[in-house]
Amino acid sequence: MSGLQKRVLVCLLFFTVGLCLGGTSFSQEPGWVIVADVQGNVQVKVGDSWQPLQTGMILHERDQIETDPNGSTILFLDGSGKAGRILLQEKGFLALGILSTGPGANDRTTRLDLAIGQVLIHSEKLSDDSSFEVKTPTATVGVRGTIFFVGVSSRGDTSAGALQGMIGVRERETPRAEILVKEDQETFIQSGRAAEAKPMSHGRRDDMTVKAADLFNIQPPAKPSSPTGFSPSVFVPPPPSGLGGQGAGGGYSPLEQHGPPGPPEGHPSPPEQHGPPGPPEGHPSPPEQPNPPRPGGSGGPPPSPPEQPPAPPAPASGRTAMP
Repeated sequence: MSGLQKRVLVCLLFFTVGLCLGGTSFSQEPGWVIVADVQGNVQVKVGDSWQPLQTGMILHERDQIETDPNGSTILFLDGSGKAGRILLQEKGFLALGILSTGPGANDRTTRLDLAIGQVLIHSEKLSDDSSFEVKTPTATVGVRGTIFFVGVSSRGDTSAGALQGMIGVRERETPRAEILVKEDQETFIQSGRAAEAKPMSHGRRDDMTVKAADLFNIQPPAKPSSPTGFSPSVFVPPPPSGLGGQGAGGGYSPLEQHGPPGPPEGHPSPPEQHGPPGPPEGHPSPPEQPNPPRPGGSGGPPPSPPEQPPAPPAPASGRTAMP
């Protein structure tokens, strides 16, 4: 067996073992992410084709995202962004490795593969059966629920830090003990060696804090779509923003009306009616019918006699009226 054949066999074996160990189990279902925001030029590879990334797209495992020098995107791990939010910054390349959900409400397995660039991530507190990892060419960053960042330079060096909570960083080439990075700390993995965690620089802290605020200000898109034709089984769009004086998506109900609803927009209101409707336009009103005579009897005044025509004038004195 030649050297090339051996290398191919080793690669196939590694890929097969990775699928067996890192793939979704039979008790889990495929997960998905929704694109909540796109800035600049961002491309997504679905299957074998690249296309522009658009807000509202639904992406799945093995989809890949690439951002230009002026591009960035925000992804939600579910329709509302409560499970997790991911900001992929400029000059980045991210692959959605594993996205799966288990039977529990917070049972999730998420693995993101970052080749280059930087991601800022907020993850909900995970259950014991859940995991969230970001893999780079030189390190694996694990989290239990926090706000953290992972960056990969053009040389392949990895940086990672925690804004809230705590993360664990392991080397990939020569795994050693996991390095715990606490809040306001960061670490670097250079040439395959991880350095001890140290306090985060003020410049990095300020930059990540601003980006985290932008991450939480993004609202879920109202109309998700999928470039592959697949849609999640459950998606609840957010309520309209800015209605009812409650701010974005807060406290508004379409049933909270004051009085009956008005006519549709563009249609005039019907004229106000007073009493029974009149005859159609262009037709004279029917003659008024006199009330029928009321029979006599107790219990009310007698009916008025019908109106008689006026009598002819009386003849002058000494003259006989002509017939």
